[in-house]
Amino acid sequence: RGLELMESRAVVGTALDVELAAVINERHALRRCGDCRLEWGNMRDEQWWDFLTKAEEGGHMKVFVNNFNDVMGHRSTETRDGPTLDDRICAIFAAMQPGARMLTLNRMLALGPSRDQANAVREQRGLEPSADASFFSERKVTLTPQPWPWAPEGEDVVSWGGSAIEAYVYERLGGQSLPGGAAAFLCSARGCQMGNHSATAVLDDESHELVTECVYCGEER
Repeated sequence: RGLELMESRAVVGTALDVELAAVINERHALRRCGDCRLEWGNMRDEQWWDFLTKAEEGGHMKVFVNNFNDVMGHRSTETRDGPTLDDRICAIFAAMQPGARMLTLNRMLALGPSRDQANAVREQRGLEPSADASFFSERKVTLTPQPWPWAPEGEDVVSWGGSAIEAYVYERLGGQSLPGGAAAFLCSARGCQMGNHSATAVLDDESHELVTECVYCGEER
């Protein structure tokens, strides 16, 4: 699936998809492994929420985010203090079911701490580790130009440079206590008896925005 903001790019992408499908079918029709759906729209529009968050039955979403050099950070806000595109993408990721994976070219700080990071803080404060501590794992990888069957002399990782680049892989984790596998986090503030043990939902169901404060004490994640 793909959602393109610019109309001209959406038109070109759709045309390329049609031509690519024709070439694949001409070479070996049985080698198609799925469908590609490209749409023209704005990811901030609620009409695309299900398109971006819900996998086909039995499947898991796999997301690539080209936010290199913070291009979807503060430069992408619609108002001076409004949410960035990275914030919206973090909310979309939080809405996905456990098993979803996301690769980004810039770290997604709005997600908060990973489960390992949150549990490390809990242990430092004498609290038991918990699956509710956070809803995702995070790891940094290095993408290196290398040979492929279709490019035996090597192929660049990105079109704008030939060097290795760092990327971040996030996986939506399950095993949390909220109904329907909803993403959750626990408060790590000292003295927040309720928030240390009772989960806060990561996503506001009405606004589809990230919840960044404990619902019990108001402490930031």
